[in-house]
Amino acid sequence: MKLHQKILQIVSAVAVAASAIPLQVSAAIAVPPGAIGSVTVSSATTFYYDTPASGGIDAMWAEAAKADSAIVKLYADWTAKDGSQLVKDGNGTAPGGALCISSGSEITIDLNGYVIDRTLGVAMENGEVIYVENGGTLNLTDTSGTNNGKITGGNSTNTAGGIQVENGGKLNLWGGAVSGNTTETSGGGIFLAGADSSLYMTGGTVSGNTAAVSGGGIAVVDGTMRIISGAFTDNTTNGTGGGIYIQGGTADLTGCKVTGNHALMGGGICTNADAVLMLKDGTNVQKNALTAIEAAEGETAPESVGGGILAMSARPIKLTGAPTVTMNTNAEGRQSNLVFYAEEGRIYSEGRLENAGVSDTAKLSVSFCGGSERDHYLASGWTQQGILSMDSADFSLYEDEGMLYLRRPASLPGTWFFVLIGVGTALILSVIAFFVLRYIFKKHNKKKHKRKKKPVHQAE
Repeated sequence: MKLHQKILQIVSAVAVAASAIPLQVSAAIAVPPGAIGSVTVSSATTFYYDTPASGGIDAMWAEAAKADSAIVKLYADWTAKDGSQLVKDGNGTAPGGALCISSGSEITIDLNGYVIDRTLGVAMENGEVIYVENGGTLNLTDTSGTNNGKITGGNSTNTAGGIQVENGGKLNLWGGAVSGNTTETSGGGIFLAGADSSLYMTGGTVSGNTAAVSGGGIAVVDGTMRIISGAFTDNTTNGTGGGIYIQGGTADLTGCKVTGNHALMGGGICTNADAVLMLKDGTNVQKNALTAIEAAEGETAPESVGGGILAMSARPIKLTGAPTVTMNTNAEGRQSNLVFYAEEGRIYSEGRLENAGVSDTAKLSVSFCGGSERDHYLASGWTQQGILSMDSADFSLYEDEGMLYLRRPASLPGTWFFVLIGVGTALILSVIAFFVLRYIFKKHNKKKHKRKKKPVHQAE
């Protein structure tokens, strides 16, 4: 009996010791009880525990960050303990405490149904959750099948709320969510900065993020985003591009859902500065809306246009397959879907739509605002007008010598309108006065003439 108790004590001691240190095993071995995560480098997997001896999250990320290539898999939520830093300084953190993917490093984070939460209730400088340096690559996925894994709790004054990708950095989003992040600038969920930055998305969602300036879900400045499957939902900005904002660069959307987003302009998507937008098969931009902002006393309220897509870029939107842009609204609840915009006085010579293999089952409702022209050139050689409808009965489409135009009602600037009304009224009154005076003058002369011809009677 004593020998049996001795054996039990030894086994128990070994188990306790095993939970206090990282456990390196083959990836084929089952996950040990109590493990909070693992790091795989060169096919060798190390499990970590939330104990001082194991090092927990700090040790996990330090091992991943120093490798050229690593896979980090979560078995528990990963929460910033001091309200700002996810891991200690020097263990692969960026300024401010964000997780850093350094230049030349590729890290895959498998959320596995768990959450990485920076828990920032108040905005701070460099308050993003993950920072991808120039030359770094982040692969984000969730293999749990629950779709519960997410990157959240970022709140920044100067960078993205969720994931900041610097010029030359790459983000591959295979699954999971970037959700519940905030920035006082652009890119509530994700910010791609620079011509060599890129996002390749084949799954997952960007949802419930907020940006003060542009890109509630994602902001792209000169970078490239290619979506094969994924969703941008319920993101918000007080500026442009509730779901997606792209300034320069390219947005190639296939099978992408852009729904339930809100902005002052471009509720779903906003393009600017020669950005190229490609809408391909299975892409739906629907049920996005504009929010009205009340003007301060003595000021004019900002213009609110483009409930679905606000196309400010002069580059044409390329249509392939059967994309749908319908059921989006402006701040008054009226239809406002794909709106082509021109700066006041500017005339775009190039077409605004390009047929890159569009199907006759595609559906887009369109209109125009800004500029100084009544007729706006949309496309040449366009043979499938049936896919286009008007947001308002005031607009119409017509063809002229193989060119497709969008016509809107003739309008005059308010000040000149009233000036012309005033001048016209004065002219009409002048004409009336002229004829009245002429009539009076003629009548007066007639009477005078009669008096001159009256016979004079002499006394007998």
